Amino acid sequence: MKQTKIYQYALKWLQRSGGPYQLVIGLSVAIGLLSGIAAIVLKSFIHYIEAYGVGFIPSYQLFLTPITGILLAVLLNQTVFKKAGLFHGVGDIIVSIIRKSGIMDFHLVYAKLITSAITVGFGGSSGLESPIVVTGSAIGSNVGRLFKMDVNYRVLFIGCGAAAGIAAIFNAPIAGVVFAMEVIMPRFTATYFIPTLLASASGALLVTVFSPRSIFSIAHLDLTYAYNHLPFIVLLGVAGGFVSLYFTYSSWVLKSWFLKIRNVYQKAITGGVLLGILIFCFPRLYGEGYVGISMLFNKSGIELLPPFLKDSPYSLDLWLPLVFAALLLLKPLAANITIHAGGEGGNFAPSFITGGYLGYLFFILADHFFPSVGLSAPVCILLGMSSVLSGVMHAPLTGIFLVAEITGSYSLLVPLMLVSAIAFLTKYRIDKRPIHFDREGAPYDLSRQELATLDAIDLMGLTDKDYSVFKPDYTLKEMVDIVSKSRRNFFPVISDDQILLGVITLDDLRSVMFNPEQHSNLRAKNLMHLPPDYLEYNEGLFSALEKFDRTNYWNLPVLKDGKFAGFVSKSTILDRLRKEIDRSREIF
Repeated sequence: MKQTKIYQYALKWLQRSGGPYQLVIGLSVAIGLLSGIAAIVLKSFIHYIEAYGVGFIPSYQLFLTPITGILLAVLLNQTVFKKAGLFHGVGDIIVSIIRKSGIMDFHLVYAKLITSAITVGFGGSSGLESPIVVTGSAIGSNVGRLFKMDVNYRVLFIGCGAAAGIAAIFNAPIAGVVFAMEVIMPRFTATYFIPTLLASASGALLVTVFSPRSIFSIAHLDLTYAYNHLPFIVLLGVAGGFVSLYFTYSSWVLKSWFLKIRNVYQKAITGGVLLGILIFCFPRLYGEGYVGISMLFNKSGIELLPPFLKDSPYSLDLWLPLVFAALLLLKPLAANITIHAGGEGGNFAPSFITGGYLGYLFFILADHFFPSVGLSAPVCILLGMSSVLSGVMHAPLTGIFLVAEITGSYSLLVPLMLVSAIAFLTKYRIDKRPIHFDREGAPYDLSRQELATLDAIDLMGLTDKDYSVFKPDYTLKEMVDIVSKSRRNFFPVISDDQILLGVITLDDLRSVMFNPEQHSNLRAKNLMHLPPDYLEYNEGLFSALEKFDRTNYWNLPVLKDGKFAGFVSKSTILDRLRKEIDRSREIF
């Protein structure tokens, strides 16, 4: 009781000290620091699993470990983390913003850290960026709920957590902000930008102090390029767009295939066996894959050849492009098998790694056929990484700044801009859906800003209760008298206990109301008909608009606990939506 009072006093002091903007700034920094701590915990957890969990296993037996990681993740999601088990990645974060007013379950703060560390630590071929983004977003959402913030602030804090998560895991604060604004946040204004920027910087700063190691171990790179490389940059961008399309479609196909396996443990075993076979043939598919890309930067592609090919009597000039073509095709499959079989992780890192393989394959082929051009392998790898990430996530700005920040390759900004834009446009021209959408695409033809605002509106607040009602035994004369005094053309037929029996429209009455012989014989129960659909009093407006569109009606009845509560019109919802969007463009 004493702790509750202390909390209430602290909350009032925070809310009154300097106005809401100062409170939001302070909370955004706190969210950034908490997300940074989560990233440090995740990295440490991965380190201990690799060192003490699988470190003693001979390398030729590592293909057996992914099935262990996936099964453990499924077991935890089915038991300990059951409330958070069905939540996956960026797509579900956007759904939380759109349909749940920015409310995310508290269990997500820690559940995804543990299950993703187990999955990837035991060799799952997915990425850690998506889980840390979920964790950061859940931290932001729950901080907003703790301090009794409304939906606009909760959405802002979700963006702060996502930005800090990316910034902390990559040590890339600018990319974190850009990712949040480009992918997560439903709107972009200066008042949203500043708190997100501070959260991202806080997360990156904390990780830099306590865990300064970069995800890439990169020696000095020659990152020069010439203008005669421009046609090759354009071609690499187009290739990145098609690889992005392949990555996205492979995810949807594998998701559909695994959904047919009802038993979650059978699904995990099937996925673990398939992933183990891929890793046995190509060991570089084990885990996230950053070690392999670092080897390409610092050594050569020969180091990534499978052991059985290094002593091959055939020329490496033949095997090298074939192996990287195989890695390019198999990395998306390995990542999506891991995710859809029940493991945790995301497609952010796999798309990044796939792009690196694409860049190196492109360099091998271009250097073979056009040796005089003088392309650089590191430059091609970086451009490939940016292009595929841009196309898969539909986030070209994130692709540009992430590559530039984590490698310090700011001299490549112009080619990064070109290759990312071309890859995104190529993918978008063929398919407009990012990987975090379902195969059917967006569920409703509205922007995410409109959708986020839509389900924050209370349906009962829009319900019109000023309606004349008919009883089932009313005669036609009684109904005509009521209609003559009403401005409505829609009348509910209500029982004595307020149950909606049906509706009568003015068109239903018009054909008989001028026949005096019917005035005493015809009853409301003879004319009423069922409405095309009903709305529940606590139903989201997103769902309500879908019903309006499906029925092609402009008025639908609202029920509360099975009893009639009034009518809602589609025009009322749309008018309120317009006003809310105008109001929420700035939060201060």
